[in-house]
Amino acid sequence: MIHEVISWSDAKAKGLRFFFDGTLCKQGHVSPRYVSSRGCKECSFVSAERWKRDNRNKCNAYSKKRRKEHPEKCRAADQRWQQENHHKTAFYARRRRFIKRNNGGSHTLDELADILKMQKGRCAYFWRCGVKFKKGQGEVDHIIPISRGGTDDRRNIQILCYSCNRQKWATDQIEFMQSHGRLL
Repeated sequence: MIHEVISWSDAKAKGLRFFFDGTLCKQGHVSPRYVSSRGCKECSFVSAERWKRDNRNKCNAYSKKRRKEHPEKCRAADQRWQQENHHKTAFYARRRRFIKRNNGGSHTLDELADILKMQKGRCAYFWRCGVKFKKGQGEVDHIIPISRGGTDDRRNIQILCYSCNRQKWATDQIEFMQSHGRLL
């Protein structure tokens, strides 16, 4: 990310929360700094994450209390996050479903990105539909369907367009290809 260089005094005069002078902090970060404390924003983030990790019970108790006291605010924030991160929401829902089914295997969002890169950003059945994905498009499909004993492992995953995924549904890849005259 490119930051506009602005001195502490200029940022303070303008009433800004952060300034950026391009210098390294004590930990070697080149990131914006708080006007109030002149502390590095990255160091602050790392410190907060460390505290959360070391005080997991306190964080959980605070979160539970806040959700109980402000349910509508929390629900609205959750819905906003889900709309902004629909691909992650779908990923987490699938993961939960597969863990429940106990078929085994797993994959990460990074692995899905790798699979899409190997498919050159296109539907795995590009020969059929010609769909090239835009960001956030595409659906995860299991080559061997979960209903037929397939796993949720990376080797059993391909990215399909909506149309191809609906046509393939719970059929095996070989059956699907044969039904479209691709295999004998």
